[in-house]
Amino acid sequence: MGGNQRSHAMTAQADRIRQTYEAQSALFLHALCARLERFRFNLGRILRQRRSWRTRLG
Repeated sequence: MGGNQRSHAMTAQADRIRQTYEAQSALFLHALCARLERFRFNLGRILRQRRSWRTRLG
């Protein structure tokens, strides 16, 4: 019980990002972002959450 409520969703997102990249590892970052947007990923939001999480630890 308890724990991080978002960790499950973030793990699923990380898996999707890795699968997308491994399918075509020659993709540039902007092309990777465009493909991930098809799955409704918002990398800017993910990165902001990560930064926010780091500042809470620091």
